[in-house]
Amino acid sequence: MAARAARTARGRGLGRHAIRRRGERPREPLGRRAAWLHAGRCRVGSRAVCIGKAALRMVFSRDLQHRFRQESWAEGGAKVRRLLAALALVSLVAGGTAAWAQPSLAGPTGLLRIPTADALGALQWNAGASNVWADGAPDESYVYANVGLLPKLEIGATRQEFEEEEAETVLNAKYRLLGLPGRITLAGGVIDITDQLDRSAYAVVSHELGAGIVSPQGQFTMPVLHVGVGGGRFDGLFGGLSVVVGGKADVMAEYDGQAFNVGARWPLIPKVSVTAASLDGFDDFALGVAARSPW
Repeated sequence: MAARAARTARGRGLGRHAIRRRGERPREPLGRRAAWLHAGRCRVGSRAVCIGKAALRMVFSRDLQHRFRQESWAEGGAKVRRLLAALALVSLVAGGTAAWAQPSLAGPTGLLRIPTADALGALQWNAGASNVWADGAPDESYVYANVGLLPKLEIGATRQEFEEEEAETVLNAKYRLLGLPGRITLAGGVIDITDQLDRSAYAVVSHELGAGIVSPQGQFTMPVLHVGVGGGRFDGLFGGLSVVVGGKADVMAEYDGQAFNVGARWPLIPKVSVTAASLDGFDDFALGVAARSPW
C-alpha cells in the first residue's frame, strides 16, 4: 500500500517528501515563505540589512529547494538552512548600525553643531578633533571622545577651548528613547552636564523622508530631517537636513538656534572621516577629523 502511494506521488511530481505519517501537519510551501520574505523591503542606506534579507531569501529560494529534495530535510538541508540563517542574522545585526552615528564638530553625535536622534551602539566609540576659524584666525578648538555604554545610551567628553579663554572639559549624554517604523527616532540628551559653560538639555526627532534622490551614478538615497528643541546654546528650536551623495559624502545644512551652517562629511580612509563646514552664516570656517570603532 505504501509502495503504491509512493509511486502515485512520484507520478504527480510530488517527490518522496509528499509521503508523511498519518496525523502529521503538512509543511507550509516554500514558495509562500519566499514570497513573505520578498515582501520585506531593504532600507536605503543600510547595505548590511539588504544583504541579510537577501541571505534569508536564499534560505527559501528555488535554487535550494532542489538541494532539499535531494537530501534529507533533517540532515543536509537543515544544515544548509541553519548556516544561511546564521549568516543572515549576523548581517542583520551588523546592519542595525550600518548608518553610523557620526560626531558633530563639538563631539556629541549629530550634524555640524546640532545633535540628532542617532546614538552609538553598545561598546561603539568615536573620537576626533576640530577647529573653527573666524576672520582667518583660530577661534575655537575641540578634542572629544564618545562611547556607547548601552545599545541606546551614549556618553562623551569634550575638551574645548575658545580664543583667550581657559579650556574646559564638557560632559555629554544622550539616550535614544524610541525608534518607529519609517525610520522615525526620538532622543533626548544634555550637553555640558556639569554646567561648565552653558548646560543645554534637548529633545530631537530624526525622520527619513519618503522622497528619494537618484544620483547620476544611479545610487538611491533618502534625505533625513532632524528637528529638535532645547535650552542653553540652542535657544529654542533647531533643525537640519542631511543626505548622502555618491554613496559616501554626507551633505548637511542646519539651523542651530542662532545661525545657519552648511557642510559635508566624507571618508578619508576606512573608519576615518573628515568634516568641512561654513558656520554662522558663512562667516566662520571649520575643519574636523574623526575616527570610529571598527565594529
